[in-house]
Amino acid sequence: GAQRFRPFGKGHVVYVAKDGLREFDSAAAQSRAIRVLGCAVGDIRSLAPSRPSGFWIAGERGIARISQLPTVNDSVSCVPWGRDAPRGLSHFSNLFEDGDAVFATARDAQNRRVLIRADAGKTQILARTAPNDDGICGWPGGNGGAWILRVKGGEYYLSFRSPNGVEEPAPKKKMLSGPITDIAVQPGGVFWLAGALGLARYAPPVWQALGPPRLSQSAISAILGTPRQDLFFTGVNTLWI
Repeated sequence: GAQRFRPFGKGHVVYVAKDGLREFDSAAAQSRAIRVLGCAVGDIRSLAPSRPSGFWIAGERGIARISQLPTVNDSVSCVPWGRDAPRGLSHFSNLFEDGDAVFATARDAQNRRVLIRADAGKTQILARTAPNDDGICGWPGGNGGAWILRVKGGEYYLSFRSPNGVEEPAPKKKMLSGPITDIAVQPGGVFWLAGALGLARYAPPVWQALGPPRLSQSAISAILGTPRQDLFFTGVNTLWI
């Protein structure tokens, strides 16, 4: 799938091969092996882009972040990610960046699949598969929420997890009624789904209430933006920033 290769620069592709991470140079029509130093993730299973540059990698024993690929030698340094992860997690895959954190799928000690969100300091388990489920993956939904895709008996079920942990299923209509083959995530809660029944794009509603209820429900008379991208709002006897 798409999490086994990524374009990197002009005419270069990084991909996961049987012997590890490799880079293909289209101009030279050749590939080279990349030695990953500084972390022990085990056999690399998937990779995903990291903004503004670099990659996330996932392996049998963990997750790591690579800031950039080598330009001269064949080695690259990486930083382990997701400290304080619950014991027993292994076989990490299905990476989706969420700012300075990353969503991933792993396997627990009971051989169940779990959905995690890992930042530099901690790892949080967001969801687990039921005993009869085939798989799970997830990605950021914006404003602290998450989208979760479960596979049960060959059927695909998409749901949204709110920041307080409540899941709301998405209706199994149109392309969501068939198999999902790939997912592409963009900033701001936007994502694309590819499947047996077509292609779909989701974007959060454009009109959203801003700030606390006192602001979103107040009468606002003026707005001022600054070069630092701050916004000032004036209301009745009130100035908001």
